[in-house]
Amino acid sequence: MNPLASLPWWLLWVVLGVTFVVVHALAFQPRREAGGGRTLMRVVSSALLLVGLVVVDPAEPATVLLALAAAAGAGFLSGRAAPPRPTR
Repeated sequence: MNPLASLPWWLLWVVLGVTFVVVHALAFQPRREAGGGRTLMRVVSSALLLVGLVVVDPAEPATVLLALAAAAGAGFLSGRAAPPRPTR
């Protein structure tokens, strides 16, 4: 029996969420310029995370790795598309 199959769904979703947040923090680089590129990157980031949450199937280890890769890619895009820090 596959040990991943015995894990509950919510635990896999938490692992994907933590992966997203950690990679987002590591890739955080606020951009100075405004533009549509940042918005597009954030939309693609959200879509990738949603794909990762939908694709994950504990019975298939390949889908778990694919979902982790999607969450990491989404976190990277989200971190690079961060808005500039507010000035005081």
